[in-house]
Amino acid sequence: MFKLKMNSKDIDSISLEKLREDIDLNLSSMDQFYQRRFDLSIQPHRLQFNAIIYIASGKGEHFIDYKKYRFKAGTMFFLSRYQVHQFCYNPDVTGYVLAFSDETLFFGNDDSLKDLIVTAFSEINTLQDPELALLGLFQALWHEFNNHDLPFGGEVVRTLLRTVIIKSLVREHQAKKNLRASAARSTTF
Repeated sequence: MFKLKMNSKDIDSISLEKLREDIDLNLSSMDQFYQRRFDLSIQPHRLQFNAIIYIASGKGEHFIDYKKYRFKAGTMFFLSRYQVHQFCYNPDVTGYVLAFSDETLFFGNDDSLKDLIVTAFSEINTLQDPELALLGLFQALWHEFNNHDLPFGGEVVRTLLRTVIIKSLVREHQAKKNLRASAARSTTF
């Protein structure tokens, strides 16, 4: 049983742990993440960065802004900067924890997808990838992130990160937006 701290003054704020010089991004397997930050991860904490958690196998629970989400293989969690979340530790869960800054995600203020991505992150906290179709992208991210000597590795990681977000979060957000617009049009007739 997990005890949630309900007073925001008691919630620790977490900054991005930078593991590479060429990019403000951190990618860990679930095992690595728990080894480095176990005590902190099982307590509610506020992020000072964005994060995506991809569950490759296992089942469990995760809290985002004090709301409980059940997960299984293929679940993706999208966490915006300043959200509070908490892991419920299960050693049988495998997957990835991807933490990144806005600067890594966006191509400056002129990024044509910036507003859409920010809105999608603010409206969707979880998606399901039932066929594990995105697992290959996370594995490619893992390979690029952990091979520091590859030329343009930081740019490849950034591009793969954007690909994951666009293929999942942005497409889902756009589909929901189109569905709402279609429903609104059908009620006016």
